[in-house]
Order: sequence, then C-alpha cells, then structure tokens
Amino acid sequence: LSLPRLHIELLAEKLGCAVLCQPDGRCIEESHPQYCGQFWAGMTNPEGEHIVMSSDLWLVIGGNWSDLHVVMSSNKQENYRMISVDKDWVDLPDGRHIKPVNIGALVAQLIMSGMKPKTESIPRPKPLLGCLLPDETETPEAPLTLRSSISGIQGLIKGHDTLLCDAGESWLIANHILLPPEANCHLQFPYCSIGWALPAGFGSQLARTRGRSIILIGDGGFQMTAQAVSSMIRHKANPVIFVFNNLGYQIEASQVRILHEPC
Repeated sequence: LSLPRLHIELLAEKLGCAVLCQPDGRCIEESHPQYCGQFWAGMTNPEGEHIVMSSDLWLVIGGNWSDLHVVMSSNKQENYRMISVDKDWVDLPDGRHIKPVNIGALVAQLIMSGMKPKTESIPRPKPLLGCLLPDETETPEAPLTLRSSISGIQGLIKGHDTLLCDAGESWLIANHILLPPEANCHLQFPYCSIGWALPAGFGSQLARTRGRSIILIGDGGFQMTAQAVSSMIRHKANPVIFVFNNLGYQIEASQVRILHEPC
C-alpha cells in the first residue's frame, strides 16, 4: 500500500499496541519502540509470534497473504479476530465487508480520533542475529559462518539502502537484519521465483540512487539471471552482491520432492 511509514507509526502510537510486519512488508521504522519484529508463523520470531497469537484483536493494514506467509497456520482461521484494511475495502470479524473505503482517510481519522491508547508495556523480542557480535573465537583465518555473514551484512547496510533477497535461505537471513532508518527490504513471496533478486537489484539501483542495492541470492538462483551483472557493469551500477553457496540447490530439491510426493 502507498501509506507513508509516518502514518503507520502515528497509528501505532495512537493504538499503543505491538506492531509486527510481514517479511515482505516491513513498513515501520524498526527502531520504533512498538516494533516487535516480523510475523512469519513458525519460522523466525517466536516471541513476536506469541504476541500475535495471544492477542484478542488484529488490525491488519495491507496484509498480503499467500501460502508462504502462512506456512505453519492459516490466516482464514483467524478472521474472527481480524480487522483487515486493504486498498479500498475493510473486512470485519463479524463477516461484514465495507467498500469503498479510502484507506488514507480511514487511517487519518483513526489517528485523530479520541480513542485512548493501550497502556500495557510491550515486551521486546530478542535481538536479531545481525545485531549480535560474531563469536569471540572467530579469527580472519577461521571458516566463514552464517552468523558472522549476517553480522557483516548488518554492518554494511545503511539508510536509503535496499536489501533484495532471493527465494530460499536469503529470506531467512533477511529476517535477522535490522533495517536502519529509510532502508527498504524487498522479497518476492507470491511467486517464489529464483533468480529474481539480481535484476530487481539492478532496477532498484537505477531508481534509488541515494543508497545501494544489497542483493542476497543463492548459487542456484544466481545462475538463472547472472547475465544481469553485465548490465550492471555497462550502466555503472554499484550494488553489493552476496552469493550463498549451500552446495545443494535447496529450492530446486524441495520442489522436486513436492512434485514426487503422493497426493
């Protein structure tokens, strides 16, 4: 949705509630005191997931639900406690569907309303791996670990940078990176197309010249669209590319297993 981050933050402060984002919809400054990480059930944020699943009511702004968003649960089972606001309509827990609705005007009215915010303290989730220092035992000669790689990416990303993550392990790595102010993160959940991050990072670099594109991609995905690198060189783009070689082509292997499993 086209709502500015500031409006999301003002609405959160008006409600006084915990705020979580979908992995491909990180729409609030992550230093905000009400931000409790990402909600990807059963995957990377058990403390934040507990906050969501123990809540009486969910206000979902622009929720984008797909099979990958609900790997371990079903959003349809939660409709009884969900107010869902999207584009030009609102769904209420009692099944009512209200349309047309101007989402910008609706959020503005909620911010200016006389409702009182919740006063209960919001538990803070554990620090993300990117915010933790690598193990003290690691030396320049030691084998590279995933934790040290995540810490290195965290130290590299700055305001106005864009993190672009290809399908697979890069998604999980992104969930451990804290975005600095004005930084963005893009994942392609709905189609799960491997190789997407390279050309997407190239386009992002051309469009968003204040920062750099930081691309996380697996070795299999890199082979799908490696020719994008030549276009980056020709146009003198300056992205940072991390290629994660897990020696397994895991996305392809998973798809093959699914195709051959009996129905």
